[in-house]
Amino acid sequence: MSNSYPRPKLFPLLIIAVGLVWLLNNLGFTRLDLKEIFIIYWPLLLVIWGIDILGWFLPGNDERKAGTGTLITGLILVGLGLAIAARNLGYLDFDFSRLWSVFWAVLLILLGVAILRRPSMGSGSTRLAVMSGVEMKNPGWKLSEGNWLALMGGVELDLTVAEIPPGEITLNLTAIMGGIDIRVPRGLSVDCRGTAILGGVDCLRQSDGGIVASNHVKREGDAECGSSLVINALAVLGGIEIKE
Repeated sequence: MSNSYPRPKLFPLLIIAVGLVWLLNNLGFTRLDLKEIFIIYWPLLLVIWGIDILGWFLPGNDERKAGTGTLITGLILVGLGLAIAARNLGYLDFDFSRLWSVFWAVLLILLGVAILRRPSMGSGSTRLAVMSGVEMKNPGWKLSEGNWLALMGGVELDLTVAEIPPGEITLNLTAIMGGIDIRVPRGLSVDCRGTAILGGVDCLRQSDGGIVASNHVKREGDAECGSSLVINALAVLGGIEIKE
């Protein structure tokens, strides 16, 4: 399963730096206490993570479009990391345990709201991938309207080799600590609405994810195709990708 988040660029450099300090300590050139440094400065890992995510918005980085949810997540990680580091250094006095208790309660409320806003599952079939994988890649398999749930599992659908009936087809996708990948033909009309909570939804290279995010991507297909695909996607601690 592909990941909707940007691949970190600063973490490898940090790992190399830690390895060099460790090596110099072992060779007797330095006497740095890595354990003490980690206890104080570990929040900078959040800052680095946030900077990596914000790197999507630098000029020239147009390989894949990122949404507001990704931007907000990057800013929150940077701000939270700096705040915790300031507390560890004695510049800020704040009980972050209260913040976390509020955070999880708000997150649970937002999850309930996202489920309520989601369209009903409808009358189609329901396919499950619970701690397992489901693959539909054989040429000629028949696509039908329905619901797909990946719970700590994975689902892969290749619509480029499927028999797609004429008219509008609705797929309701839910990934909870799992992933769903769908490959669609180039000429097919696609209308995708996605919601991500601590996860990511990537529809035709328009990605959004993070703490809470939502996006809507619509692509008009070829008139002679005669079919259109409507996707309602919900990713919770997981990822959903629709690609060509």
